[in-house]
Amino acid sequence: MTDTATPLNQMTPDELELWWHTLSADWRYHFTQNIGLDPTDPAFFKALPTLTRFELYYNSLNGREPVTDITPLAHCTQLTSLRLTDMHIGDISPLANLVHLDSLFLMCNDISDISPLKNLTCLTYLCLHSNAILDISPLANLRTLEYLDLTDNRISDLTALAHLHDLNFLSVYHNNISDISPLGGWLIWKS
Repeated sequence: MTDTATPLNQMTPDELELWWHTLSADWRYHFTQNIGLDPTDPAFFKALPTLTRFELYYNSLNGREPVTDITPLAHCTQLTSLRLTDMHIGDISPLANLVHLDSLFLMCNDISDISPLKNLTCLTYLCLHSNAILDISPLANLRTLEYLDLTDNRISDLTALAHLHDLNFLSVYHNNISDISPLGGWLIWKS
């Protein structure tokens, strides 16, 4: 989150409405879809700061271009579940302070740098399938991870995963991995 990204739940009603009107039409559409209320409904602006789940998929049939700039999500600090699929997102730095996230799905994007995830220590479910990730060292501190999908990336070193003992599912297919020894006995123990 940037220094200017005030969490939605800390904004006054006037600030919240001002923030809303600075969003692009596409972002207003996506927030409206996720909240399930019309912005003209008085309950809409009460629901917005308490939003805990957000899903965004690219659908070529709806006539909208994929959202690639996820900066508005930096304000959504109450999110516990976030799914951004097939959006061509490259920069995930707006997610850095979404510390309440329990599940994060970032499949089929253009992500190479996952360092913004390093402090998301509540994550139990993380899917980074089909991106351009080389370095997974930011995942080393995510000790509560139970599910991790790193399929179809550019990863060659699994050392960062050596101490993620709560993992029940790990997928690293279609990467550049030639040495699984950093996983030690973990791989056998979990099989």
